[in-house]
Amino acid sequence: MQLKEEVTESGGGGGSGAPKGGRPKFGNTKRKSGQKSRLLQKAKKFAKQGRLGRGFEVDTETYNYFVQVLELWQKNAFESDEERETFITNSFAQTEGHEVNYSSNQLTSRVIETILPSASEEVLLRFGTAFGPSLRTLCSDPFASHVVEKLLEIASAEKWAKESPKLTEWFRQTARFVLNNLEEFTFGK
Repeated sequence: MQLKEEVTESGGGGGSGAPKGGRPKFGNTKRKSGQKSRLLQKAKKFAKQGRLGRGFEVDTETYNYFVQVLELWQKNAFESDEERETFITNSFAQTEGHEVNYSSNQLTSRVIETILPSASEEVLLRFGTAFGPSLRTLCSDPFASHVVEKLLEIASAEKWAKESPKLTEWFRQTARFVLNNLEEFTFGK
């Protein structure tokens, strides 16, 4: 039943999964207007039911904190760039020491993935360093793999290539590792 709802919500249902234009939707396609709030609504609903996301089990306080982060981020109710930066800094401060575990939870990984593009170099390096020993497992994890992917995407940006040799080196090593193990990550061998 749930899978059927997801297909309907994404605009599929025409057999091939392609929209009316004939091309399947992939990557950064434009979302429907209510799609962001739907995630937030579901997260709040699941919290009331005591279901705190699949994957790594976070405590109720952590789950509710990340629901609030998501809500504030989606509202974009920041009065200044300084206020927004403080919010991002505080949000990532909550993840310190828990980067791997929080990246492996359904909701927290989604929130981290959403705000990661606004993170500082220090935060990006902290996540990269934390992921190092568990990289093989994280690349196969249904939730953490998205955070790893987003981190690689951010680290590959020209901005960081010029400004951060450490982040650039992390990107090179990690990208090489992922490419060398791509078959295992995609086919589960």
